Amino acid sequence: MLLEKYIFDIPVYSVPSEKFFSVRQKKLQEHFDFLNEATPDLPKRSTDSNDEFDRNMKDSFNRRYGGWQFTQVVGWIRLFPLRRQMRGEYWFVDAERIDVHMNKRNFKYCGKAFELTYFTNEETSIDIFHQIRNRLEELKHENPFKRRYIDMETFMNIGEFVNWLGLIGLD
Repeated sequence: MLLEKYIFDIPVYSVPSEKFFSVRQKKLQEHFDFLNEATPDLPKRSTDSNDEFDRNMKDSFNRRYGGWQFTQVVGWIRLFPLRRQMRGEYWFVDAERIDVHMNKRNFKYCGKAFELTYFTNEETSIDIFHQIRNRLEELKHENPFKRRYIDMETFMNIGEFVNWLGLIGLD
């Protein structure tokens, strides 16, 4: 029986974190502007204020709007070795429209994103790492990953230190 060893789960987001937080800050500012227009007789509210009311409003807004890292995932690419291959399979959110306000996310298995096959010992572990990285970069131009953000930070931080030859059975 062949056992798969999952080694990386790479998250896919609708947008990069910088854009998400920029949009969230813009919406917060719009909310404060609305409050100021609706209550002209009261003191002006501000996103920069340390006033307790303003801080509570910002905290409430941020809780309602959510964070990015774990709440904005729209897909996953799972890397694993299979015999003399390195494979990437993916799961993607099962939704007609993907946006930052999605509350319930059901992920469906979508199949193989890519596979790289190795038959000789000509490649080094660092070569294999670069090939996987390049293939992940290429995915950014393919559906359903187009216009999405593949977060390769963890993969990039550790990937060059992995014994890729050993993982695929060439070591």
